[in-house]
Amino acid sequence: MFVRVIITMYFSVMKIPAPNHAFALLLLLIGMLLVANRSVASQYPFDPVGARHVGMGAASAAMWMGPEAIYHNPASLVWQTLTMGAGIQPVQFVDTPASWWVHFYNKETAYGVPAALVAQGWDYTAPDGDNGHYLDLGLPVAFNFTDSTPGAATIHFAFEKRGDGKWEFEMPLDFGFLARHPSGATLGIVARGVTIGNNGLESVRERIEYGASYGAGGLLVLSTSVLWYKGDDWETVKDRYRIGGEFGGESKIHVLGGYIHEPDNWFYTGGIVLRSDETGRFEFIYSVIYDHNREFFGHFIQYGVRWY
Repeated sequence: MFVRVIITMYFSVMKIPAPNHAFALLLLLIGMLLVANRSVASQYPFDPVGARHVGMGAASAAMWMGPEAIYHNPASLVWQTLTMGAGIQPVQFVDTPASWWVHFYNKETAYGVPAALVAQGWDYTAPDGDNGHYLDLGLPVAFNFTDSTPGAATIHFAFEKRGDGKWEFEMPLDFGFLARHPSGATLGIVARGVTIGNNGLESVRERIEYGASYGAGGLLVLSTSVLWYKGDDWETVKDRYRIGGEFGGESKIHVLGGYIHEPDNWFYTGGIVLRSDETGRFEFIYSVIYDHNREFFGHFIQYGVRWY
């Protein structure tokens, strides 16, 4: 009873319709899973945040829908009104990696100012082979409210516990830009992990991601390429790319698929989206990723609420 009262008060302050009993219990269950979840090493070639992101091949530079999009391109918050969601990669499904995330954005709070917050964490494999832990709290802020060409930045408070037990703290910045054409085509570019001076983090590397998306007839296709920053030069992108899609239109069931190509490995991804109604206000997402080199499947779960 106490938990339900707290949740209802929170939704009231944020001007969000109060959830029913089932939704409140689901939020509580997600929180318990996040606390109870134990992690092991991750070797994915992307930040493991969002089941839709994973199911679509991590091609997220131009993705703007859903609560997880605020992390992958902070400019997406300009095109959203209210989103919140959480997700996990359950370690009990496989012997590698686990992650969690909780994101929230509300453009119209009771105080008349936007509120946005992203929090996530995952484990990773350090260069010496030890397992490390990464925790991140981010505050996205829009700096360009042009309807067709929004821009935004996120300041991250990142904590990394390395395999030797030492903690590292950094405040990396993400800068995101989007541009939408009346035809439905969208371009996106994101500079991730930008730090002043040397980046002391092992699990988040400075990089630029750029891509495009196009939606028509219920089909959304995205493509993203990645530039990883190394020393004084930009690494070639000819062997590193991602492509993904989502099909479903206004139906309650959507299908995800994607492909990730790395210089020394490739991944297949897929997933299913279950929506509460045609608007997709409430949705549950389950995605899988197949790692060719290690021959195993990873599993991601997401529950989200969104208004556009």
